[in-house]
Amino acid sequence: MKKYICLLSSDFKNIGRDPLLILASAAPLLLLAVMRFGVPLAAELLRTYVSFNLEEYYVLIALFLSLLPAMLWGFMTAFLSLDEHDSGISSYLFITPLRKSGYLCYRLSFPLLFSCFFTVLMLGLNGLIYFTVVQVLFYAGFSSLLGLFFFLTMITFAHNKVEGLALGKALGVVLLGPVAGYLLPVPLKYIGGIFPPFWSSELILALRNGTAVLQLSLIMSVALCVHLVPLIFLFKRYVRSIR
Repeated sequence: MKKYICLLSSDFKNIGRDPLLILASAAPLLLLAVMRFGVPLAAELLRTYVSFNLEEYYVLIALFLSLLPAMLWGFMTAFLSLDEHDSGISSYLFITPLRKSGYLCYRLSFPLLFSCFFTVLMLGLNGLIYFTVVQVLFYAGFSSLLGLFFFLTMITFAHNKVEGLALGKALGVVLLGPVAGYLLPVPLKYIGGIFPPFWSSELILALRNGTAVLQLSLIMSVALCVHLVPLIFLFKRYVRSIR
């Protein structure tokens, strides 16, 4: 356990040296503040001046903003790993008592745990709309897999931090899945089904609407497939790349 604590301490020191990573680590709390205070204020202004009811979109806003920590922590973990790769530190870590397996477990758990934690925090304290414990836990579970997806995609296909930043911006389109599912009519909304978050948001909406168990099971199965299949492919490539 001590070796993991030392590595975690080193990661937070590296985050503290990089303004971009500092901003990314603080962003989930800033987003929570926006959701709790900024969105209701915007809703009141829109209702008063343009007669637009933003409250109809509170579920979408909460689900969308709660995905952002997964993206941010996936990116941060990838940047930390790219730094270690560029400096040769990762090769050194492989021959320490941590070994390659321990390093892999640590790196993979970083986006998983932090994405899950901040998704629970944001959904639980969103201040806009109530989500049950089951809904929060399901969404947080899929959000943690999404964080891992961002990390593995960046670390697999980016060779340095500049490429990682460009790739990270492109990957942001994945977060449009819930927007397509909420705003587009059937069957057009299933265009968003190519993005994993589409299915996790569909699951939460189905749970909120009291959808039949059979349909819930189908949505859950599809959600697991679209999250896990890319992760298996990316993980295998990542493991091969660090040999």
